Amino acid sequence: MKKVFLSLLALLCVSTAFAGDGTAENPYSCAEAIALQKASDYSPTLVWVKGFIVGMPVQGKGGVVTFTTEIGSANCQQIMLADDIYGTNAMPVELTMDARTDLNLCEHASYIGSKVRLRTVPQSYFAVPGAKNSSEYAWLEPIAVTGVSLNENEVEVFVNQVITLTAT
Repeated sequence: MKKVFLSLLALLCVSTAFAGDGTAENPYSCAEAIALQKASDYSPTLVWVKGFIVGMPVQGKGGVVTFTTEIGSANCQQIMLADDIYGTNAMPVELTMDARTDLNLCEHASYIGSKVRLRTVPQSYFAVPGAKNSSEYAWLEPIAVTGVSLNENEVEVFVNQVITLTAT
């Protein structure tokens, strides 16, 4: 009886340890999404996960995944998402639909370091805890827009390019 009580107590502690709840308003962190997959009663389900884009996965083997920030050396259909810009709790994420077009680093290398929220299914990817079927997303922090080119009839925004504007 004592073992059953302690097991239930441990289970309750684990289930309430998450700061996020997987909703759009309160997404899981990468660490929480990874821990969720390790729970014995986990059934893959669509949830929201937040993190920083830190690169693209290259290879997963033996519970370890390597990733890169070098464009052209990896597949553009996935990103690495982490709890911070240094890659803490990094997990590979498969991009699908609009997210693949809008977030792939082959076309948007300047998104590395940006914070995003993804609707995804936490599950093994690249032989490690990751996420698949990520089709919806929202930026959690604005993308760093550091340059604007002004023409007579159009405004063009450049991401991560430094331009000094002088008032005339």
